[in-house]
Amino acid sequence: MNDVDESQVESWKVERRFSPSYDRFSVNMKPDGICQHEWCRDKFRASFLGVDGFRSCRCKCNGAGGYTSFLPSIHRCINASEAARFAGCQGYYSNNTLLDRPVDLTREKPRNDQTFKFHNNKNCTLSASHFHDYGGFQSCWQHVADNFFVLEKNGTTFSVKWQRDTCQGLLVAHKLAGRIIRLNINCGAPTRSRCFLFKALGSVTYNASSSVSTGSLLPSTCLSLSSSSSYSSS
Repeated sequence: MNDVDESQVESWKVERRFSPSYDRFSVNMKPDGICQHEWCRDKFRASFLGVDGFRSCRCKCNGAGGYTSFLPSIHRCINASEAARFAGCQGYYSNNTLLDRPVDLTREKPRNDQTFKFHNNKNCTLSASHFHDYGGFQSCWQHVADNFFVLEKNGTTFSVKWQRDTCQGLLVAHKLAGRIIRLNINCGAPTRSRCFLFKALGSVTYNASSSVSTGSLLPSTCLSLSSSSSYSSS
């Protein structure tokens, strides 16, 4: 069985779901390409769901070993420890459940057990917010629109909120559907940095023919993964 030749791939589509919480995805080949259904099991750490002709295979992350989230840039489902290496942060909140379940950003509060609160007796700030993009099959982190995510403080309790109660905020929430999102939190002096890492409910399509994936936010600055992550696909 051949490896996936991405020069023959037209698009990847990823769907982040609540129930079950394992991602579903499809690889769609160009007219002269053929999708091999064995890729789902042998390459993607997934279960085979079906084909659409010879050009498209549909798969589902099988969840065994915690491999619940599909990352097109490395062509496989990943677990929490791989997600941590991929995002490249110094530390994480809820590090054992990274990317475990999607978050519905069109709602004011999460519909799952993931918490966006933490306690700290020092001053903390939300220093950066990014989503992972793979448009044009180029892996990088893009900036989320300013002030969509905010950090609120109540005593020693900090909470991450998102501004979905305006027309613009709801538009951003919809455009982040299906994305992997990284929020960098800095606390104290000297600064200690940790991240929230999660995936947004919904679907996203990454096309070979465009440097902009469907629904991505512009204008934005693309941060190379080599400068923000120690993740290796080997």
